[in-house]
Parts: sequence; structure tokens; C-alpha cells
Amino acid sequence: AYGCFGAISMTGNVYFVSYRDPNLENTLNVYANIPAYIDSLEFDEDALFKFIIGSIGELDQPNTPKTKFAVDLNLWQANITDEQVQEERDQVINCTLEEVKAQKALIEAVLKQNYICVVGNENRIDKVEGIFTTKRPLL
Repeated sequence: AYGCFGAISMTGNVYFVSYRDPNLENTLNVYANIPAYIDSLEFDEDALFKFIIGSIGELDQPNTPKTKFAVDLNLWQANITDEQVQEERDQVINCTLEEVKAQKALIEAVLKQNYICVVGNENRIDKVEGIFTTKRPLL
């Protein structure tokens, strides 16, 4: 894939995304193996510190007025307070490897739901057998 990411949001959404992905089956297999990867995680203090800094960078990135409004609107709609946002920052700053590994159960529960959505080339999607039960055009 040309890029990928995943997130567990404060609003309860959990997702894994790849884009411009020529290897759909391989990517889905990687996602299915995330719990095993979590089991194998071993960070020293320096690596964990870098992980925390990267996570805080995602939380506290500068926003234009337009994106700040969109973030604030989403938080308001989800009934998330400024105190809860600060609590999340504090949890990230004080995160331990054990807390990262504890997310395995959540990831397993999400993966068991087996919700897969692909937006892409129809011919490529047609070549993947046994994964999709429904195919719909966007337009």
C-alpha cells in the first residue's frame, strides 16, 4: 500500500485504512494479525517515549480555524468535554507498554465483527474471492 493508518477515537470508532493498495488480500491479512503483533511488542523507554511523542503530535497538531471548528463540532456532537480531551492527553503522556498491549482485546473484538469496506477499482475488487458479500457502485 502507498499508505496506511489506524485509529481508536474518543468517539468509539476503530478503523484501519490503507490507500492505493495493490495487495488487498495481503493488507487484510496484516490487519487480521494485529493482535499477534501486539503480543510481540517490546519497547524500551526510548522507543515508548517516541511512540508517546508521535501520539501527542496527532492530538495537538495545529489546526486552521476551519479544522478546529470541525474537531470542536465532532467533540460537541459526541458530548466529549474539554476535561475528557485533557484526560486523554494525560493518559497518552503516562502510557505504559502494558496499557498498549491491553488494547489487544479491543482490536480482537473489532476484527471479529469482520466489517470490510473497499473503495477502489471494480475489476481489482472482483478478483478477490470470498471476502465481499455486497458490491455497490458509488455513483
